[in-house]
Amino acid sequence: MARVVLHAGLHKTGTTALQSFLHGARDELRARGLIYPRAGAFDWLGGGQHNIAWELAGDRRFEARFGTVDDVAREIADSGMDAILSAEDFESVLHAPERFAKLREHPALREREFVLLFFVRDQAAYLESLYLEMLRHGVGATLEEFAAPLFGTGRIAFHEWVFQFHYAAMHARLAAWGRMRVIARNYRGSVVDDFVDCVCPGVAVGAEAERANPRDPLGESLALFFANRQGREASAEESAAIEQIVAAIGVRPVALSSEFRARLHGRFAASNAEFCHAAGIGAIEAAAPPADAVALEALFDQRTVDAIVAGG
Repeated sequence: MARVVLHAGLHKTGTTALQSFLHGARDELRARGLIYPRAGAFDWLGGGQHNIAWELAGDRRFEARFGTVDDVAREIADSGMDAILSAEDFESVLHAPERFAKLREHPALREREFVLLFFVRDQAAYLESLYLEMLRHGVGATLEEFAAPLFGTGRIAFHEWVFQFHYAAMHARLAAWGRMRVIARNYRGSVVDDFVDCVCPGVAVGAEAERANPRDPLGESLALFFANRQGREASAEESAAIEQIVAAIGVRPVALSSEFRARLHGRFAASNAEFCHAAGIGAIEAAAPPADAVALEALFDQRTVDAIVAGG
């Protein structure tokens, strides 16, 4: 049976590097009977089919002129090949898998097997990376405010994005829907080799861009946090205050504190074990923060904003 492999992130698990690889390997994939469709894809976003994810999620960024579910279904069906779709924004519908029905039950694809593949990482590392990334997209919440929903629903919502942290609940909903085979994998800092082994063995990987979407420098992140929270950019004097904070931190890393990690562990340890057993994967490993780290939740806090204003 021909299949459609749907790579759904999660966010901050090497998705940009994977999509760049798939985009560059399109010809070799075709030679091996795999299509990486152009409908719904943006070359400037690594060729991932983000517009398809946005259509399914009801995201405001969806525009039909860039390719719809109907377009990608026809492209896949006309190719007669197996297909790979990749977009981390498929994550936004993983807690509501029935939204995949528009694609999964499309008349052109109804006879195909669907495989949903996603990577997970420990929640502390995910939260650190996600928070700093979302500052680029207008988040002005403190780290504590941003993370608060994790101790309730286990998900963080911002605009149309929904970020999944309760892996057991997400996996259970997907299994209950039952319309796709689900494969979960542990994120170990690189996904390309693992993805190729799972989906298209034999495709040459070559040199991989391990950090295709690295963190911003600390000064830039603090400036974004200040601007998003205050609704304005920092003045010259306030920018100088930010530089002073960065200089005081120096080369020390910024990471969630041991205390905050313990809270996350208490929230997710049992459900992670349940998820790993159900998904048939190894334990989700959480690293301790470096001994000299500055606490992320203390730095990205209203008190820092107050200090910048006072220093300016």
